[in-house]
Amino acid sequence: MIRSLRARLLLGTVGATLVFLVAVGFALYGLVGSALRNEFDARLASKTRILSIMVVEGEGWYKLVYERSHFPEYERQQDAEYFQLWRGSGQVFQRAPSLGRHDLPQIAGPVDAPAFTDVVLADGRPGRAAGIRFTPRREDGDKVGYDPRKEMVLVVAQATEPVEARLNRFRWLLGGVFTAAMLAAAAAQAWVVTSLLRPLEHLANRIARLDADDLSARFAAAYLPSELRPVARRLDDQRQVAVVWQLPGAVFVESDPDKLRIVVSNLFDNAVSYVPDQGTVTISVTGGDATCTVTVANTGSTLPADQVVQVFDRFWRGDRSRAIGLHCGLGLSLCQRIVALLGGTIVATSSVGGVFAVTVTLPRGVLPADDGENLAS
Repeated sequence: MIRSLRARLLLGTVGATLVFLVAVGFALYGLVGSALRNEFDARLASKTRILSIMVVEGEGWYKLVYERSHFPEYERQQDAEYFQLWRGSGQVFQRAPSLGRHDLPQIAGPVDAPAFTDVVLADGRPGRAAGIRFTPRREDGDKVGYDPRKEMVLVVAQATEPVEARLNRFRWLLGGVFTAAMLAAAAAQAWVVTSLLRPLEHLANRIARLDADDLSARFAAAYLPSELRPVARRLDDQRQVAVVWQLPGAVFVESDPDKLRIVVSNLFDNAVSYVPDQGTVTISVTGGDATCTVTVANTGSTLPADQVVQVFDRFWRGDRSRAIGLHCGLGLSLCQRIVALLGGTIVATSSVGGVFAVTVTLPRGVLPADDGENLAS
């Protein structure tokens, strides 16, 4: 499991960029490949139509009229192109010299929408064929009416090597651009992530250097990102408060540790939140044969004695203006319910300008069974 926040961010951003670039690369390659093949088919269809115009009808005869010197691609044996012409009856009328005794597939579509298919050419190369069905023109220029007996089929084929060669060059170019873009993006993301994490590292280093004997360090929250300012402000609440521990030694209580931890945590938080600057928080523990008593007190109380009974009421708060942090008036109410479940008692005392104290007394050797009640309700 990766524990470093920087590594996680880099892995996530670089991974997302990689997926994005791969998707864009495949889409771009597909679009370019489709465009090149469509262009190839368009040229092949154009050659088919040109050859069909050269087929003429006379009085009881047909012929293909073209100068061989103008179409050397149908004559040569190397890098040759091919055509084949059929009568409407299916009889072969003429082949390109380059085709020899081989046949092309007899496919046909309208003149304006030829049929296409992939083929293996006479010399073994992969190729593409286009075929149309047409009626030859009259040699004397007379208009030819439609007669299905006079229809002919013409198929022209040529190798697709030029298209594949261009696609191969594009693949190498795309791979080079992709690699360069990925390296540049990774470097940029590493720099951005490092820059963005620098305030967090600064805050972590300052926290690591804190000394329990000197909590006067401040974290300059104004210079931190807004997300880290609440943390810094909370850490800056370390307010020259004296903490006095009055512990006679080890005191053992047989109780529910989780519930007891909630009580102690709430008492500590309440005291630290309401003690004034340069005030004192006192924690004292005493143990007898049957009971154990924990008292958490803080100076600077603003709560009169006649309001003390209200501190255990849900949602009741004393001096809201002096509380540090988030308090909604549930802490001491929750403590009261938990202490009752543990078989103990909890009381509070206060005097204006004096000390606010909460004392919890628990039996030392009784562990009540959990009744399953929802304490937070």
